[in-house]
Amino acid sequence: MRALAEAAPQGRTVELPGVAAAIMPAAPERSVINCVVYGDAGRLAESLDTLAQEYDSAGVRAWTVWVPHDEPAATEVLARAGHVNDGSPRAMVLDLESFEGEPDPSLVLAERPTLREVGRLNDLAYGLSGDFERALDGVPTEGFHVYVGLLDGEPAGAAITHDCEGDCGVYLVATVPSAQGRGLATALMTRAMTDGRERGCATSSLQATKRGRPVYERLGFEDRGELEMWERRRRT
Repeated sequence: MRALAEAAPQGRTVELPGVAAAIMPAAPERSVINCVVYGDAGRLAESLDTLAQEYDSAGVRAWTVWVPHDEPAATEVLARAGHVNDGSPRAMVLDLESFEGEPDPSLVLAERPTLREVGRLNDLAYGLSGDFERALDGVPTEGFHVYVGLLDGEPAGAAITHDCEGDCGVYLVATVPSAQGRGLATALMTRAMTDGRERGCATSSLQATKRGRPVYERLGFEDRGELEMWERRRRT
């Protein structure tokens, strides 16, 4: 998220002691990309007012704090500040050194995929009105590995990965409704995992929605527990 935010139009990061925030004003309603991570709940509590001011000044109306499951030192202070737990994806990890998947030879990839196209496909998959497309429009692909799969010659699914300290992180996996159930997400993920392994990554990690979890389990990802997304949304 730091890499995306720093490359996005008007995007930036805020680094405070023990806390980091990604700010992407081009998608002011999407808290999943206007998000905060922390290393210490006490530091998080000290930072909440500053973070709220930073998001307000950027025009962001919804932002979230990622919290490990069952961490009351964080959730209690977040609740008092007006945050609500509105999502519980699963943290999942794959050992790439033992990954045995082979790329599907029938997979057709776009030759010059853009992050804007990835955003558009995510909007279509999740029923959004262009939020991710606007957020990712103009973000260069350098530093990311971008996959856009074609069905019948048209973009139908996407995923991106970003390497960090030997881990191949997976983000923005999506399949448009008309292409769901045809194995495209599995094919894209298998190709991405194979590429990550060839680059020397030892692991891959992601945050899985309920709908995506079975796909990742079939690929060999292990469930490492629930995460909580504590969102703060400005009232209009």
